[in-house]
Amino acid sequence: MTGRVPVLGDLRESVLRLLAPAGDVQLPSLSREELFALGDCPALAHTDDQKWWDGLSGSEQVLVRGTAERGLLARNLLRLPEGSDELELDEGVWTILAARRRPSWLAIMQGLDEPGAEVQVIVSGIDLSPGLTMAVLVRARIAGVHAHRLIAAPKAPGVMVDWLLREPTTGRVGSEPVTSAPVGRTVEILRPRDPGTDDQVRYARAVVLLAAGARVRWSRIHPDGTPGEPEPVTGPELTGWLAAACGLLGEPVPGEPMAAGAGR
Repeated sequence: MTGRVPVLGDLRESVLRLLAPAGDVQLPSLSREELFALGDCPALAHTDDQKWWDGLSGSEQVLVRGTAERGLLARNLLRLPEGSDELELDEGVWTILAARRRPSWLAIMQGLDEPGAEVQVIVSGIDLSPGLTMAVLVRARIAGVHAHRLIAAPKAPGVMVDWLLREPTTGRVGSEPVTSAPVGRTVEILRPRDPGTDDQVRYARAVVLLAAGARVRWSRIHPDGTPGEPEPVTGPELTGWLAAACGLLGEPVPGEPMAAGAGR
């Protein structure tokens, strides 16, 4: 396949076009087969997906790629422009691959979803310029399918809190949800250190503890890996902590002028 992955300039332009209507857009969901067929090289790959791919023989990988490419063509996410002999990717797929490959920072959230299956949500920063995030790609993996959402940077902490504070359930009896025992959802943020510092990456980690009808608590993880004492936390407090940890305080909305002194 000869689909083109955008360079950084393409990514910025694509993000601005995609976000122009509302600052929040759902991008195509892609299966692990489609991602491997597209040559996806994420900065943070899912272990189960990579193990599955590495366990296939060479002929099996060729078969998977061919089947996935036909599916992408049928969905019009991969197409052959008139008068061209080179396949092109849908702009939303371009953006997904570029943001997955070279994020400016990452936030990894994990927990149990309603059916009791482990869900991983990764937020990838997309910088307008070094140190200034313009947007984020939110990707959630469930059973080998990756859903993608592109949102303007100022909305990212609120979206992350919405996921972290979802009411915990483990199933249903008839039409009624069955609430679970208290569950923990983790969030880990990885950002590059400022130039001139010894460490390459700075971390911020926390566990959010939820129980149906109970006050939310959280435990911030110390640099040495030991958890702090659980303490109550509100949604706004968690939103502020995430914004600071991700470096999103004072970020401009794409397409809007930046106030004097904003940014970092």
